[in-house]
Amino acid sequence: MAGEIMTEPETIAAAGGPGTGAAAGPAGVADGASPAAGADAAAAPEAAAAEAAAAGADAAGADAAAAGAVAAPPEGAADAVQATPDGLAGALQQAWDTLAAGGPVVALLGAMSVFALTIILAKSLQFAGPALGGQRAARAALRLYREGRPREAWERVEGRRGIAPRLAGATILGLAEGRSEPRLREEVTIRTADRLEAMRSWLRPLEVIGAIAPLMGLFGTVLGMIDAFAALEQAGSRVDPAVLSGGIWEALLTTAVGLAVAIPALLAANWFERRVERAEMACDSLIGGFFSAEVPGETAADATARNRYPDAHDPSYAQAAE
Repeated sequence: MAGEIMTEPETIAAAGGPGTGAAAGPAGVADGASPAAGADAAAAPEAAAAEAAAAGADAAGADAAAAGAVAAPPEGAADAVQATPDGLAGALQQAWDTLAAGGPVVALLGAMSVFALTIILAKSLQFAGPALGGQRAARAALRLYREGRPREAWERVEGRRGIAPRLAGATILGLAEGRSEPRLREEVTIRTADRLEAMRSWLRPLEVIGAIAPLMGLFGTVLGMIDAFAALEQAGSRVDPAVLSGGIWEALLTTAVGLAVAIPALLAANWFERRVERAEMACDSLIGGFFSAEVPGETAADATARNRYPDAHDPSYAQAAE
């Protein structure tokens, strides 16, 4: 028994008993964990350094990517550069599509603009001619006639094709032939009025285009607004603002085109009319000056004397009288 009793403690002691095993277990764990913990603690700075290096590499990569994004051309830039020669065609096509959105009103305004441009070009060529020129020579002829030098006055306007010089030449010729002043005055007035009226030709259609074009543009705008609100009503509760805004800009397009047609037409018509009015005023002044002039030392017989004027049948006289 004693041997057995003594054997159990020894067995227990040898086996590491409950208390000793428990104490040794934690100690052993602590002793076994201490090298691992030391290794982890030693590796922690290296891991932090590696993470910092990785973060720096990522930041550098991000900066390089950003720099590449700034330096690299956007997508489609090469296509845009290659399409530059077609830019004018594209702009013309876009302008055509925009005008086509205006409908038949814009088409009618386009036809009116072509007609107005034709009139403006034709009248510009007419007014650039000699018809309204020579007013200074006509005034000089009047001054010479009132100074008692009618022959020099007639020579001053001889061969000129302007309305004012031809008026002065015809008046000097008629007075030299001793014709009745009232009848001669009426003849030169009518002839001058006919020539000035020829200069006013086609100005009235230009004025009509300038007055009607804005009204037609406004009419197209009203029609476009009607269509826009009709489409808005059909949409019902599913109202799309793009439907209304698209209809409004198409409607306002006709007003813009109408104003673009009217403004140049009115400017040209008023400029042409003003030039004709100035020529008319100059002719009226010449007629009044010739028929109210009192030539010093001249009598009716002297005025018709051939030694003071060329032969009345001379072709140059006939040209001045035309």
